[in-house]
Amino acid sequence: MRSLNFLFEDEDEDQNNSQGLRRTKDIILFTKDTPTEQVEDALRDLSNYGQYIPYQQKVNPSIKTKIADVLGPSGSPQIKMGSNERKWDSSNRDWKLAKAKDIQDRTGMDVEGWEDLRYRQLPKEAKNPNIFYALSTADNIIKAILQVSPKSDILRWETNDDIFIFPRKLNPVVPGDETLEKILQTVMDNAGIKDSVIKKESIETLGKEKGKGKENIKIDPIDLPPLEDFQADLFEFEIEYLVTKKGLNYSHLKISPLKSKQTNKVILSISGFRNKNEREKTEAAVNKIKTELLESNLKQQFQRRAGIIK
Repeated sequence: MRSLNFLFEDEDEDQNNSQGLRRTKDIILFTKDTPTEQVEDALRDLSNYGQYIPYQQKVNPSIKTKIADVLGPSGSPQIKMGSNERKWDSSNRDWKLAKAKDIQDRTGMDVEGWEDLRYRQLPKEAKNPNIFYALSTADNIIKAILQVSPKSDILRWETNDDIFIFPRKLNPVVPGDETLEKILQTVMDNAGIKDSVIKKESIETLGKEKGKGKENIKIDPIDLPPLEDFQADLFEFEIEYLVTKKGLNYSHLKISPLKSKQTNKVILSISGFRNKNEREKTEAAVNKIKTELLESNLKQQFQRRAGIIK
C-alpha cells in the first residue's frame, strides 16, 4: 500500500467559514506494503481485537442472548438452577452430551451416562450454577463472544484508495480517539501486520497530498508471439478483460496495447499499480496467457506441417 502522511474530511458548516467547509481530523490507517485486502481481513476478524473484544456486545446487543447460552443465565443461584433444570430437561441427547463434556473438561468429573438422566438425577456438584456453566470471568466472556460472533462489528471505516478512515460518527461505541488508536494497534499486532501507520491527521488539499508516496509501477513492455491482426485484437480484449474485470479485477489499471502490422507483434504497457503485489499478480497472469498463446501457435504450426489444417 502507498504511504500518505495526511487525510482530510470536509463537512458543511455555516458558521465562521467563508468557503463553507470545516476541516476535521480522523484516525487513519495505512500500510507501506501489506495489501488492503489483508488489512480488511484483520479488521473483520474479532479474535484480533484482544482485550477490546467485549465492545462487540455494545455494537451488537443481540449476541448477549447467545452468550447466555454459553455462560448460562443471570440472576440469583436459585433462579439460575431453575433455568438450568428447564434447559437440561427440555434439551435433546446431543445437547446433554455436549454439556456433560463441557463440565468434564472444566472439572474432571466422570460424566458417563449423564445424557440419560433428568436434571435432578445429576450429581449435586454438577447442579451448582458455577459448575453447570463456566464462570463469567473476563476471559470466559471473551471466549463466549468469539464462539457466537467471530466476525467483528466493532469498527466502521471508509476508504480512500488504500487508506482506511475511521470517522468518529461511524464509531460511537469507542469512547475516544486514543482508545480507537489502541484498538487498531492491537488488531494490527495480533494480525502480524508490522508496517501499519496509525495516526490522527487532517489534509488541507487532498489532491495535492494524494501524489505523495504513491507507488506507480509500470510493467516493462511484453513482446508477444507473432499474431495476425484479428488474433491481436482478440488477444488485446482477453488481456483487458482478465486484468481489469473477471480475473484480477484491477479496474484502475491502464492497458496500452501497441500493434505492429509489419511484425504482427503486440506490446502491452500496463500501468497504475498501487503496490508490488498487484504488479506481480498482473505480470504472472499476462505471462500465463503468453505461454498458452505460444503453445497454441506451435500446435497450429505442427498441424499445418502435418497437413491436418491449412
